[in-house]
Amino acid sequence: MDTLATLRQLLAQHRPKHPNLGHPDHVRRRVAAYARGRIDLGIQRQAVADELGISPSCLFGWLRSCPALLPVQVVPDDQPVPGGLVLCSPKGFRVEGLQLHELQILLEKLG
Repeated sequence: MDTLATLRQLLAQHRPKHPNLGHPDHVRRRVAAYARGRIDLGIQRQAVADELGISPSCLFGWLRSCPALLPVQVVPDDQPVPGGLVLCSPKGFRVEGLQLHELQILLEKLG
């Protein structure tokens, strides 16, 4: 994770010549990641913007436009994969393990 000093330097290096041009995406993403970490610690968004030397509205916009990516861990599924077909209804019920002819009979009865 970037430090405050690193980000302030990065913001200064990439400060746009005109306010309407904005900072590059990679700068906004890094600032947003830092800000989320600070906000998660309970620090107010206004205070984080002040630390970084940017306006609160700028920070709020960057937080909205740079969604947080959450770490995921892929683990093997302990559940056996059911054999046969699976029917999921629009109302939310689920029937697993049917053979094609069984599914056809079920759909005819429900239909």
